[in-house]
Amino acid sequence: MTGRSLAIPFQRSSGDFATAEQGELERMQAEQVLTTECNPDATGGELPWRTSFGTPLHLLRHRAASQVLVALARVWIRDALTRSAATLKIASMDVSAMETQLRVAVRLASSAAPAVVTRPRGE
Repeated sequence: MTGRSLAIPFQRSSGDFATAEQGELERMQAEQVLTTECNPDATGGELPWRTSFGTPLHLLRHRAASQVLVALARVWIRDALTRSAATLKIASMDVSAMETQLRVAVRLASSAAPAVVTRPRGE
């Protein structure tokens, strides 16, 4: 795909739908997958018509920050991007668990800027 296409999720710009170049589109697609909640056992999710779309990162809330949590998040992120956005090629992934949040930065092969998502780990 070359040229400009509609930005996903749809955004408005100057009275019309916003467009973006290929690398930016793929970064937005990765962020859409990473910020949509799903359940790994397909018993529900944020999108009732497509329960497997997204990641179950919300299930890591209120868990002790550990290397196991980071490794599990990496696996869930890789699986979600492979399942829901198979055309994206991951160049690198950085997952860090801080006291109050889980920070995910995924750099795609086609995008200079990483897809960065920060999720709260607890209230």
